[in-house]
Amino acid sequence: MYKISIVIPVYNVENTIKSAFKSIYNQSIGFKNLEVIFVDDYSTDNSRDILTKLSVEYSNVKFIPMDENSGFAGKPRNIGIENATASYLMFLDPDDEYTSDACEVLYDTIQKYDSDFVSGNYVKYENGKYVPMNWNFLELDDNDIIQVNTIDENTDLFKTNPSVWAKIFKKEFVLDNKIKFPEYLPAQDLVFVGECLLKSSNTVFINKPVLKYQTSSNVDNKNKHVSVTSKKSKKNLKGFIKSYNLFYNLLNEYNPEYNWYAARHLFFWTRQLVTSNLGPEDKVELLKDANQLYEVFAESDNLNPPKDLKKFFDLVAKHEYINALAISDYLAIAMNDVDINPLIKKSKFFMLFFGFDCDIGGLAKAVFNRANMFDHAGYDVTLLNVDPNLFKSNLARNFKNISFIEKHHRELGYLNDNVEIRNMYHYYRDINTMDVDSNYKSNYFVDFDGEIYVSDDFVIKKTVKDDDSVLYDYYLKDSFDVNDLFTLRDNKDNDFKLSDLDTSSIVLSRSELYINDSLFIETILSHTVLIESNFYTVDGFNYLKLKYNKNNYSIQLNDRITSTVTDFEDYKEFVTYFVVEQCKSQEVKPFLINDCSGVVPSIENVDSSLAYKIGFLHSNPYKNPSSSDNELRDIALFNNKEDLDVLISLTESLNNDLKNQFHMDNIYNISNVIDMDDYIQDRDYDSIDVNKISIFARVSTEKNLIDALKAMKIVHESNPNVYLDIFGRALKPNEIKEYDKLQEYIKENDLEDIINFRGHVNNVNEEMASSLVTILVSHFEGLPMVILESMANGVPVISYDINYGPSDVIINNENGLLVEQYNVEQLAESILFFINNPEKSMEYGVNARKTIREKCSEEAVMNRWNDIIKKAYMHNIIKYFNHNSVNEIVYNVSRIVSKKNLRNEYSTMHNKLINTNTLRTTDKLKDDDTTIEYYKLKGSLKKKVLLWIPYVYILLKSGGLSNIVLNIRLYRALQNNSWFNIGYYLNNNRDLTRRKWCKLLTPETHYVCNGIDENRKPNPTYKGKSRKDVLSKLNN
Repeated sequence: MYKISIVIPVYNVENTIKSAFKSIYNQSIGFKNLEVIFVDDYSTDNSRDILTKLSVEYSNVKFIPMDENSGFAGKPRNIGIENATASYLMFLDPDDEYTSDACEVLYDTIQKYDSDFVSGNYVKYENGKYVPMNWNFLELDDNDIIQVNTIDENTDLFKTNPSVWAKIFKKEFVLDNKIKFPEYLPAQDLVFVGECLLKSSNTVFINKPVLKYQTSSNVDNKNKHVSVTSKKSKKNLKGFIKSYNLFYNLLNEYNPEYNWYAARHLFFWTRQLVTSNLGPEDKVELLKDANQLYEVFAESDNLNPPKDLKKFFDLVAKHEYINALAISDYLAIAMNDVDINPLIKKSKFFMLFFGFDCDIGGLAKAVFNRANMFDHAGYDVTLLNVDPNLFKSNLARNFKNISFIEKHHRELGYLNDNVEIRNMYHYYRDINTMDVDSNYKSNYFVDFDGEIYVSDDFVIKKTVKDDDSVLYDYYLKDSFDVNDLFTLRDNKDNDFKLSDLDTSSIVLSRSELYINDSLFIETILSHTVLIESNFYTVDGFNYLKLKYNKNNYSIQLNDRITSTVTDFEDYKEFVTYFVVEQCKSQEVKPFLINDCSGVVPSIENVDSSLAYKIGFLHSNPYKNPSSSDNELRDIALFNNKEDLDVLISLTESLNNDLKNQFHMDNIYNISNVIDMDDYIQDRDYDSIDVNKISIFARVSTEKNLIDALKAMKIVHESNPNVYLDIFGRALKPNEIKEYDKLQEYIKENDLEDIINFRGHVNNVNEEMASSLVTILVSHFEGLPMVILESMANGVPVISYDINYGPSDVIINNENGLLVEQYNVEQLAESILFFINNPEKSMEYGVNARKTIREKCSEEAVMNRWNDIIKKAYMHNIIKYFNHNSVNEIVYNVSRIVSKKNLRNEYSTMHNKLINTNTLRTTDKLKDDDTTIEYYKLKGSLKKKVLLWIPYVYILLKSGGLSNIVLNIRLYRALQNNSWFNIGYYLNNNRDLTRRKWCKLLTPETHYVCNGIDENRKPNPTYKGKSRKDVLSKLNN
């Protein structure tokens, strides 16, 4: 007598059936104690031959072939039960496998507790490994057991896996209660297991995996078998609902309060429906079949739809099927059911960053590296450059030649050829230039050699800057001493400089910056007070004007083509306008990655309908002592953080703290990228200067270089040969001030011979590689590029163990050293460790390079970015589903693929459904009736006959030939253009639908002849007012 009969339904599984059988054959309970019953559902592959051989070879293997295909596992399982001879039943799907002790564990348990059935756990194959299922709601440890006499004692058992595999049943219990699998339906095991739970007087759950579950996607792709669960045909989806309703009826009969356990299976079913390729009529029919369950779902306090499906569930529960379908195709994208990479690759990726110097800093280098990586991966990348640090200064004196700087970086190989840099000032200069060959000069300009020229009104000083731009400063002639003027006039050999004079009383009146011999900026002053600054095109058009009023300023942007003027109250408004304009210029919705730090205006005021918004946090956001226990610094990115699709930090620890503080689930961490090929491949020990310690940092207070000097003083006492090279700029006023403080300390402590300020250098890798070690002593950081670059060059780093950053890549005493923050003595000891053990520099350096390759290489970081880009994409879509009307969703989401196509698809859906009379009145969305009625009218014969009426109306309303021509152009341009959102226009102008003439005219006609003048909006985002604005938008 066999202990267990194992029933296996079979259909076209020639590639997996042997593995399933092998898992039975190797059971610890002993194969001889098992009866194996294969019921073949009329397979057309080699499955029958395999089963025939098994049944011949083993006496305890039964093979039962069916004469016709039933389509689902219910009938084969029932046949298996009828032919079972053992007292206990188990089931196995032919593409799954038992664990080696599955039968023994389940058999011993059901015997021990004398239960009606026992359910075990299972492991699921994901990402190349088996992952245990975790039923957290049961609050069980491994191997824990739950025993109940009725389901009422623990209804959470309804939430465990409803499949029949991973379970053992007492055959007598099944037969006495006449429990059978529904036939010709999917999900029949849900009904079978559900009925067992309701009728059992002794149920056991053991939290031990007994089955290895394979999804159909993980099965050998040569296998013809596809899991019924994964099929999305109309027959399957209709069958699922029938099974759910059977389960619902069982629950309703037992206890109506349990009905919601049936409705919870809509989570799975809805995703299957949404991601299916069924037509709208079929989907509407299926939604009607499922409506009872959706209503139960909506009324239940125990169920909440997932965020991405909330809008869909709400619409279906209210019988608003059309509008549920209108968003379903894009829900499929949000569910990552389709390969969205081709769609994403159609989008432009804008990366917004500020500051742009020849002396490249860590932030700019990080942005450039990422842009190059994106370019290598096939993304279309444009860097949007802004600079906020100039507006409250003499712009002509402080502005940089962006073209020169860009060329400099490209020559150094910092930027790929395909990566565009778009500076906002140059952008508006270029689009307002008509004659590119001009070289506009001001009326004050004088061409002269040397530094000084004395004109009738001014003493003009010329300065040729390092970036090839030329600055002219105009000083009022009357403010000079007469003798000084004579000296300047007679200075023909240019050996006398303006700085040689007493300049305390001279007055600067204006400054002009020339780039490529053309006036770029002029700044006008009155008694040293800023009055205004003007930006010019090469042919002399003043496209940007700044007017100063004490500590404030206003900005005026002039458009040469349209003769329009746009005013901005501050720099933030101007930057937002620039960024929005770039986003709107894209046919496909772009991605916008913010890399601006601190208070620099970023993307917080850019509407989510225009771009997928990704905020990147490059530094520690907390005030001193820079931990999450303290207040946040003033960071523009946080001003509207809830509107971000994704927020990214550089480290996992900061990521966790931000999640806890902001209660947001769309925060992730990604390291900066390092292209390993750009760094020293094989550091040579003989090239190391064993006495050279290096710091790579600009000279500023936050870099805390004073601690490095203090540590070097201690080191010097032990070894006078050791010296410190400091690489980094000291150019800005605050940097020069810090530099002076450091020099003062150096002189006071006689350290002049061992401390060297080297400034900015271009051969950073070589300087790093020749150092024994590099050090970092900052007050706070993100994940400093200098650490990553040092380690990539095979040079270990000694770093303060500051919050966030160093400890993410430095493994103490393995690839570098971590020092307690502000512990100068420990810092000195760490430096001396390498001085006394120079071979450790090579050993740690090799480990450091390995760490960077694993964590920060282009392959590792790009894989992470690809995943997060998809998350941003999906988050943006879901956000619109849940917070906007259907028409707004369709309008905004249409930018994902093509504005025109989506609008046409949506209107086609309305036409098709209405014309085939498949919908009742209650099927219409209550706030969208006008859209449906319009499309119904549009398809009628009457409408086709009267297509000429709009033109007559335009002729009567326009008045004047030029207006008639313009309005007809507008009308034709609006037709079949998704920029004009008909549903939105009608829903937001309800008065139109009550006018009789609206039945004869189109919404486009009304907008052209009336709507523009009445300031009615054609879509949710348009802010223009004139006909020229509309035509300009349509032409773009």
